[in-house]
Amino acid sequence: MSDQAGGPLLAGTGRVDITPPSGIELFGYHRPEPMRGVHDPLSVTALALAPAGSPPLLILALDHIGTGRREGRELRRQIGQAAGTSPERVFLCFSHTHSGPDSERLDTYGVERPIDSIARSYARELHQRAVEASRLALANLRPARIGSAEVDCNASVNRRVRDSDGIVRHHGANPDGPVDRRMPVLWIEGLDGRPLASVVHFGIHGTALLWDNLDASADVAGALRTVVEPATGAPCLFLQGAAGDQNPRWRGDETALRRTGWELGGAALRGLAQASANLDDRPVVRSGTELADLPLRSLPDEADAIARAEEAERSWNAPAGAWLRIVRDRIARSETAVRVPIELAGFRLGSFLRIGAPLEPFAALSLAFRERLGPAAGSVHACLGGYTNGVAGYLPPAEELSAGGYEIEWMPAIYGWLDGWLMPPVAETADILVEVAVRLARRLL
Repeated sequence: MSDQAGGPLLAGTGRVDITPPSGIELFGYHRPEPMRGVHDPLSVTALALAPAGSPPLLILALDHIGTGRREGRELRRQIGQAAGTSPERVFLCFSHTHSGPDSERLDTYGVERPIDSIARSYARELHQRAVEASRLALANLRPARIGSAEVDCNASVNRRVRDSDGIVRHHGANPDGPVDRRMPVLWIEGLDGRPLASVVHFGIHGTALLWDNLDASADVAGALRTVVEPATGAPCLFLQGAAGDQNPRWRGDETALRRTGWELGGAALRGLAQASANLDDRPVVRSGTELADLPLRSLPDEADAIARAEEAERSWNAPAGAWLRIVRDRIARSETAVRVPIELAGFRLGSFLRIGAPLEPFAALSLAFRERLGPAAGSVHACLGGYTNGVAGYLPPAEELSAGGYEIEWMPAIYGWLDGWLMPPVAETADILVEVAVRLARRLL
């Protein structure tokens, strides 16, 4: 962990286009066709912060659904090497757009894609462009000051609708479900008063556009930028919150996307107005990581695994054969216990403190994080987010486990197998993550 306070701060930004080519598969819905065109461009925006006497810290906001943790580690290594900093001081913040490219090494059937395939070619380009954006940000460093604030936003709604028996079988709008409406923001400007960047944290799935959209889109992150950037004259970085069970309040078409952008952008501008009125040119800059060893349910026997795979395919029209092969192999080797080591990565920039996990945490975990942080959080705008340095799987609180649903019961067989998330969590899993997040946050205070 670095601990820098009282020294002058340098900051810079760089943005590079990462719009994928037509013909690539889009990830996030189980679409029957590949990408056709471009609704709006995708980008990677890097923010570099260099306190006096410390190596730079880099935050990258990527219009991408999220990579596996292994790929995330490799990309952080590449960026750290190019920037002359530790990979632990590189934060990959995926927007989780569901209208972005599938750049995984394996396809949905678990078959390795050819090295020259469109998906793997794009993955290599994504790494190159993320490094390029980081270099641009470092080349643009100049003396800066920062301020932060926090406002409420009404752009998201809990999506887990329970049937009369208490089971979640579909997504919709659940007005009684947990929602974290708090939106922490960060404003950065040069010492000459010229705007440099804004950072917005909020929990909302990148699903304003639906499965029938076959055009690449940054979705909610892009809609936010179309409101904030013309008003501020500076790049805006969107950092996802605890969005595992949070959908946009409006969904389905261009009008829904525009309304979402207005609500997100309007709230962000209110916060930035407050943040820009209280600036610090010698802020505290700290970062750190903590490991959380998360237990999942033990693997079923082979008969139950076959039934589970068949039900996943029947209910969600998605292949589960890759998961079944992995599970059968582990059962044959008597390796039925499942644990996933997760690295949490956090940073503090002045009064803005964010802990990120390579997961899709539910909103209740963000609320619990701040509650357990308690009075210690009074001096900062503290937030817990997901989609950071990778995306392994959904993490619900214990009280949601009995309701089942896609996020809990079926996601492991549909995409969790890509990163070792083979089974649903157990009752204590979420509590472990929150406790580790609180421990890391207290180190950064």
